[in-house]
Amino acid sequence: MILIDTEIDRLAIGCLYILYHRAIVSFPTSTKAHPSYLVFVHRSANSTLREGDNWIFPYQVAWFVWESSIYPVIKSYWHRDLSQFGSPSSLIALLKRDIKNLLMKNGYWPKDETYVDPASLPEDNGEYPGLYGNVWWLRLNFKYPEDINPE
Repeated sequence: MILIDTEIDRLAIGCLYILYHRAIVSFPTSTKAHPSYLVFVHRSANSTLREGDNWIFPYQVAWFVWESSIYPVIKSYWHRDLSQFGSPSSLIALLKRDIKNLLMKNGYWPKDETYVDPASLPEDNGEYPGLYGNVWWLRLNFKYPEDINPE
């Protein structure tokens, strides 16, 4: 469970920095013909919002996870007064909750909180991008769009 919780922390902290305009989002592999299959989040400010947040930047997210589970959360907080949530840590807790709910709803997070130990899987050859790591682990635990809506 530690690996999954760490990834949710990373996503929520990244969203916090985006909401405070201290991180930027880039789509480096985009072309006119095809959108980027990865979304990169980079910190843009010199100062951090909280001590120890530097460990998460830069990071990448698969575009379909970004579109269905991360961007909607950012959008829902974008025009709100962030000071009403108190400390950045309080807002991170809300972001984590919202991200996790959308990941479960969209089939990218196991609803029963079970997962396979990544160490027990064959090594990823790096051919396909993953959310943050081993694509084989992701494939066993999450559903890709083509798994959810087979055509």
